[in-house]
Parts: sequence; structure tokens; C-alpha cells
Amino acid sequence: MPQRQLPDRSELDDVVEHFWQTSWDFPPGRPQTTETLPFPCQHLTFERLDGVCSIRITGLYQRVWQRELSGEGEVFGIKFRPAGFHAALGLAPGEFTDRTADGAGIPGIADLAARIWHSDGFAERCQAAQNWLSPRARPTDRTRLANRMGNPALRVGTDLERLFAISTRSANRLLTEQVGLGSKWILSRARLQSAAEHLAARPQCTLAELAAEAGYADQAHFSRDFARVLGRPPSSYRKELAAFED
Repeated sequence: MPQRQLPDRSELDDVVEHFWQTSWDFPPGRPQTTETLPFPCQHLTFERLDGVCSIRITGLYQRVWQRELSGEGEVFGIKFRPAGFHAALGLAPGEFTDRTADGAGIPGIADLAARIWHSDGFAERCQAAQNWLSPRARPTDRTRLANRMGNPALRVGTDLERLFAISTRSANRLLTEQVGLGSKWILSRARLQSAAEHLAARPQCTLAELAAEAGYADQAHFSRDFARVLGRPPSSYRKELAAFED
């Protein structure tokens, strides 16, 4: 099971969502595919696959994120808050949209990678990451506002101008700069994630009920949106979850 730990330093409150770690060991010729519906954020990961180490930046994926895992491997990751990647590393998040890039060129990252791979356990790795991030993190008022606007609890139709005293145009510009995509995408992703979570947690609810709760005009709109991003309709997704649990 993946491990998670929250940062315990106040200077990282606006930067890091949590640290995480996972590992696997699959028999030869029996790879497995993992997939997630990404939140509006970036990840910085330190990976060791069959003994080979690498550093990766995973940007915002507008559709479902998939990866095939094989052999033996482990990953230690930093999940940033919506605007935390930009605040911590000074990189433009939009440059990494829909792609995973080599992170070895980040200044000073080689030292952090060495500390992570020579650390004794997950907690020590988290401390090494915090020690490295703390002096580099430069959150601003724009960071904090973008984090609030990137909150998954928001829904499509949210009146950004009223709630945050900012015009829709300014909100789009801010989120594109700080997070990597505009407000329409972020709010749409928030309601789709809500619906996907309820598909798993509330099997007794009909698709029409879930669509209405997530803010969709009707079930058909929900099903089209779901299939466009996840590659299959919500009914098929629910059946897969039930089969997995069985």
C-alpha cells in the first residue's frame, strides 16, 4: 500500500500537499497498468526501476493518466498543491501539461536524490525533501489565491468573481500562470473527480443522481464527459470497481 505523510513545516503549507511512496515487484512477463484521474497539481518523483534511478516531473494530464509497471521498482514522490510546483521550483507549470519530463536538470536536485536513496525509510526521506524544499519555497499571495481556486471542492458554475473578488479573465490568467490550466478545466475536473469518487463509494446511487449532485445538467452530459476523459462510460467504470472488490 502507498505511504503518505503531510509536511510538518509551516513554510511548506502553501507548497506541498503530501509526500508519498510506493513499491512493486511483479513476476517477469506480468506487468500491470495503473491509472489515476489527476488532481490539478504536479508531482516530482524519484524512481528506482530494476536498479536504475531517475527523477521525473509529472505535469497536469487533461485525460486519465496511465502507466505500465513491470519488474521491481519503488517511487518516492512529492505531490504539490495546485500552485506549489511553481512556487517551489520557479518553473512554468504549463510547459509540463500532458507530459512527464526528466527532472535531472533542476538546480540542486541531484543532492536531494542522493539523500533520498541513502535515507533509512520513508520518514527520513520526507525530512530530506522538506530540508531541500524549505529554503527554496517562495509562495506569494498569488500562490495562495491560486491554491484556493484550485480546491477540488469547487464546482463548475462557481461564481469566481463573487467568491474571490476576481474577474473570470483574471482568474484564467492567474491559474494558467500558477497551475498550468485555466479555471474552466479546473472546475470541470473537480466535479468529474467528485462523481468518480461517488461511483466507488456509493454503489446504491443511480448515475442520474450522481450526475445531478456533481452539477451536470443531465446523465447524458455526465456520461459523455466521463467517457471523454477516462476512456469508458461511468457504467463500465462502476462494473470494473465491483469486479475488483470481488
